Amino acid sequence: ILSLDTLRSRFPEIDFDAGMLTCGGDEALYAELFRDFVELEIVDQLQQFYEKGDFKNYCIRIHGFKNSAYSIGAKEIGDLAFEMEQMTREEFPEELQTVWNKWMERYMDLCQKY
Repeated sequence: ILSLDTLRSRFPEIDFDAGMLTCGGDEALYAELFRDFVELEIVDQLQQFYEKGDFKNYCIRIHGFKNSAYSIGAKEIGDLAFEMEQMTREEFPEELQTVWNKWMERYMDLCQKY
């Protein structure tokens, strides 16, 4: 697990203060949440839901991801997940691909930098 100082230097786009609030100031807990976030097995799950047209489960899964993103201070990725959640909730999946591409790029970049 990376230290908070390493995370701060490697991920300037993350709002660590917001993330630390979620963890009650517990740096070890925050570092663990961050690691868990980058190790999520969400990409394949979402792709499968999309291909099956299962937007109910897509929405549920991306909703949970969004909450995880906000809890570690990954606001931009969380906002993209929120957009994806809204699109599947309101049944506009045809517009999903554009947001999916941005989300994938940001999330995969974060995972690779970790």
